[in-house]
Amino acid sequence: MDDAVTRYGRLWTGNFTNKILVKTDVDGLDTVDFHTNLMKYAPDYKKMFNCYKEFYRKRAKVLDDSIPVARASISSAALSHYFGGRVQFTPGGAFSRPIINDLKGFDFNSLEYNPENKWIKYQMEMFKYFSKNADGLFPVCITEVLMGLVYAEYLLGKRMYTDIYDNSKLLMKLILKSIDFNIKYIDEQRKYIEKYRDGVFEMFEV
Repeated sequence: MDDAVTRYGRLWTGNFTNKILVKTDVDGLDTVDFHTNLMKYAPDYKKMFNCYKEFYRKRAKVLDDSIPVARASISSAALSHYFGGRVQFTPGGAFSRPIINDLKGFDFNSLEYNPENKWIKYQMEMFKYFSKNADGLFPVCITEVLMGLVYAEYLLGKRMYTDIYDNSKLLMKLILKSIDFNIKYIDEQRKYIEKYRDGVFEMFEV
């Protein structure tokens, strides 16, 4: 990992000429397939962690420029459950239902970050477990940041697309709420992240 990070650093600072970085997938150790299969164990984060542990143990034999990063997340499609939405688990991971039927009558104060929400507490428990047990094995990254129109779509569903035209000011108000929520959500996660060379890794293995 030290060598790979050094090479990436040279690439991003323009000091990596006449060379390439290579990410290799092989049968049984394909990264995309792994993350797809991983979600079938959600929300059992202990089983999910063990999957990461076994996967990266095997991938250590693939001498490419990939960086082993574990993401403590039950799915990118899970968001509204942080605000009382119903969550369901599928083979592809968690999915939470839209909670806003009409922006005009919606109480935007209900979208405040609440550390006592049972799913936020669960997420932090998962994050603590990953961080503690990954020590010396691989880095743990923050969960995905869901902001802007992505955030709005998860809370509104498909009607978000018509609200762009029909309720643009209220939609922008909703989008702005995502900023404050995500800052607090990520700041709490970063309390548990072990830094590497004064930085942190993220879900795209960089």
